[in-house]
Amino acid sequence: MGRLPQVDALRGLMLVLMTLTHMPTRFSDPLGQPFGFASAAEGFVFLSAFLAAYVGIGRAQLQGVSAMRQWLRHRLVAVYACHVCLLAFLFVLAVPIGVAREQSAITDLASHFLRSPSWAVIQSLTLLYNPPLLDILPLYIVFLTATPLVLALAQRRGWPLLLAASASLWMLSQVGAGQMLFDVVAYATGFDLPYPQTGSFSFLGWQMMWMLGLWMGHVFATTPAGSHRPPPWVGLIALAYAAVCFIWRHTTGQVPEPHGGDLNLLFDKWTLGPMRLLDVLSIAVVVLAFAPRKARWLVPSWLEWLGRAALPAFCAHLMICLIALALFGGGDGERSAWVDVGLLTAAFAAMFAAAGLTAWVRSRPSDAKAKRAHALGGAD
Repeated sequence: MGRLPQVDALRGLMLVLMTLTHMPTRFSDPLGQPFGFASAAEGFVFLSAFLAAYVGIGRAQLQGVSAMRQWLRHRLVAVYACHVCLLAFLFVLAVPIGVAREQSAITDLASHFLRSPSWAVIQSLTLLYNPPLLDILPLYIVFLTATPLVLALAQRRGWPLLLAASASLWMLSQVGAGQMLFDVVAYATGFDLPYPQTGSFSFLGWQMMWMLGLWMGHVFATTPAGSHRPPPWVGLIALAYAAVCFIWRHTTGQVPEPHGGDLNLLFDKWTLGPMRLLDVLSIAVVVLAFAPRKARWLVPSWLEWLGRAALPAFCAHLMICLIALALFGGGDGERSAWVDVGLLTAAFAAMFAAAGLTAWVRSRPSDAKAKRAHALGGAD
């Protein structure tokens, strides 16, 4: 099953948006969530799930279910290895620099590690402690672990019951069920880890985005290409809602009610609030309904190239981000704009260097290194 250049380009776009958002510069806030109340994180998770299903099902069709499971295992190992490397980079390099320079941006980020280093290392390796910025890969790891079972059930039973179960878990997340469950377990076991230190993302809420990505990847892998485009009237309704959210976001800022209000909960990023989820889905429907399918010239080659090495590029941008926080602190309007431009330039240079190295390793004969690079960068 061949590559999907449009998907590679979208992955590259998500990496660009993440970099603009994560880097501590004056450009982070105005360039964050440029399409409405939807961030690059939603796109990253959805596209990762899409490719896991699309490539996994393709391999199962060509080489058998065992080949699909083997590829997913290799991918899981690669993602976990990247997560461990990022943790080591944070704990061993970024935190000591931040402490020496008295930068609260990095010391606050790693506050649990600074209070209890040994426990924090153990808890982070078991995906219980997830510092900010380093909490999306644990989400990816947990969901990827469940993916072979989900795809096997989908093959046998279909998607309606799976999506209904996913929607039920998502609804539970909206009333704080995840934290309630954590508090009960922590109280019963005496587990000493504040709930916010488990990561910003609600696993119960965000599994819905992963499941939707798996479903869509399965659909693309098993049905004719012409059946993927929704009816124009559905696209127009989605376009109307996405346009309202786009104008709203660029009128009030990254939250609907900047001074606080219950409406913000409906657009909450960390629980994947219902109005936010609807905005993400509306944008996806608009792309499916109206984006040209065969206009290859519309797909920027540099975005496609970056998206082919999404995991190494993602890790590279986070490393630069952590070093920037340790050296310069958070975004400072009093800092020279040229410093911020330099930070962004360094981040993008690191991302493209990682993508270039991955492409070079892949171009070599198929040995163990090439297999590792294949797992790191994504699917063929």
